[in-house]
Amino acid sequence: NFNELPGRLHSHPEEAAFLNGNSWTPLHVLAWKKAPLDLVRATYKVHPVALFIKSKRGETPLEVAQASNAPEEVISFFKVTECSQIRDNIFQLFKLQNEVNSLSSNLESIRSENEMLKDTMFEVAEKNIILKSNYDEIQNKLSLTDIRMEEVISSQNKKHSDITKENALLKQNLSKVEDLVLSIHKAQSKFNDENSILKKI
Repeated sequence: NFNELPGRLHSHPEEAAFLNGNSWTPLHVLAWKKAPLDLVRATYKVHPVALFIKSKRGETPLEVAQASNAPEEVISFFKVTECSQIRDNIFQLFKLQNEVNSLSSNLESIRSENEMLKDTMFEVAEKNIILKSNYDEIQNKLSLTDIRMEEVISSQNKKHSDITKENALLKQNLSKVEDLVLSIHKAQSKFNDENSILKKI
């Protein structure tokens, strides 16, 4: 019933994509039933893809309309709409191709950047290896320097200890010399006193 179709399309738009046993869509059926243009256009708007769906015998809605002598305005609508959709599809295809080309260019650029990053990472890794080697060499030299410093300090401490002992010994000897000189002075004084007494006698 053509009169019920607009309301049905509004309440159940998914039915516009229905396929019957012959793989006919509602658009095929309308073309075969010679439906008026407004119903064909309304059904198409709900499910535009149906225009290119082929039945089991390979018929599109346009070919069904032509075979069933549908109104000329319906046939013209199918033809114009097919051409328009084909143009749109070609435009979309070119647009998609441009996007693919742009993505491919970006992908190549990213690959090139990745290669540069890899080279940079290898250079950094090599420099890190060299720095690690230099660091280990410096650490070894510092360890040797520490050992030598400890040896020098130990030697200096020993020398200081020896000098301290020698100074103590010298002080002892000096004290003995001073005592000896004092004894000599006393003996000399006593000798002088005795000599003076003898002269008086």
